[in-house]
Amino acid sequence: RNCTDGEVPLFPMPDVQSRRAQGGKFQVLSQASEVASNLDRAVPVFVTMVFGKMARYIEPFTTRVRRLAIPNIVVFALDDLAEDACHRNGVLFVRGMERTALQKYIIVLAFLHLGFDVFWFDFDSVWLKNPLPALQQAMAAEAAAASAAQRPEAMVFSAIDFDSKNCAMNAFFLLRQSQGPASAWLLTLLDWIYKRPFVHDQLAFSLFLGVTPLVDEEPVPAAPQWAPLDPNLFSNALRFEGLGFSSEVDDLVLFHFFDGWNSNSPEGVEQWATPIYRGINLFDHLYANNDAARQAIAKSKLPEPKTLRDCAMTDDFGNGITVFSQ
Repeated sequence: RNCTDGEVPLFPMPDVQSRRAQGGKFQVLSQASEVASNLDRAVPVFVTMVFGKMARYIEPFTTRVRRLAIPNIVVFALDDLAEDACHRNGVLFVRGMERTALQKYIIVLAFLHLGFDVFWFDFDSVWLKNPLPALQQAMAAEAAAASAAQRPEAMVFSAIDFDSKNCAMNAFFLLRQSQGPASAWLLTLLDWIYKRPFVHDQLAFSLFLGVTPLVDEEPVPAAPQWAPLDPNLFSNALRFEGLGFSSEVDDLVLFHFFDGWNSNSPEGVEQWATPIYRGINLFDHLYANNDAARQAIAKSKLPEPKTLRDCAMTDDFGNGITVFSQ
């Protein structure tokens, strides 16, 4: 169902010939190929995108990831502000133009095509530890579970709601080209969204993981094998019901704090958000001194849920995203 005011034009995915005819100053795949020579192929590429006011936080972000020795960080710089900040701070980046939710999938797809496993994270997140040990432990546990069940290993590791067993979200996720046709899966997802600009990319991501019902009559590919990222390590701020964590702050690897839909517009979520962080610039707090950051993060700590929701049975996400059946 189209819930957007007014008419929404639908366009086909651009074909190769039309893209070449456009020329284009910024060819994402060719830039990514150049950046790839500076990356370690033994570990995932960690990608994010930055534009607008977020660009001023590239400096503290860079300081943080270098201190934590997180490898293979690449920024998708979507305007001049972000590009200049990357230059000043010596950050590997790919230059883009459009500023839409689709860009996260485009940059991930580029590095998948180059043979990397790719970890996407929204820039309105703060790294608290080097994620490699936690990811390696998660992949080892998944390999053991797959072997015991005699099934393929997960191609996707996804963030989930804290109070759920399978309510996937796309604020951060790992796609493993090494464990399946991740490029083909993501390209199909990207094409599906492109034809439906009225559908939130979060809903599309969950749909393609087989968690939510179809939104129209067009079938989608069989869902890949996927596994959740532990929400007590890779956590979300208590900006919406169902989020948070029950571990100690010191146990967290990543804390995603929702600076609006796809970042950069915090006012866009307030009608659905909890009041816990209302009026607070979490970028400033979380990149400030350790005490201020710890206090801000600790506001999202909750008791461990007694039962876990099953999003396979859900059509209302409680944050403005609803699936309507005909």
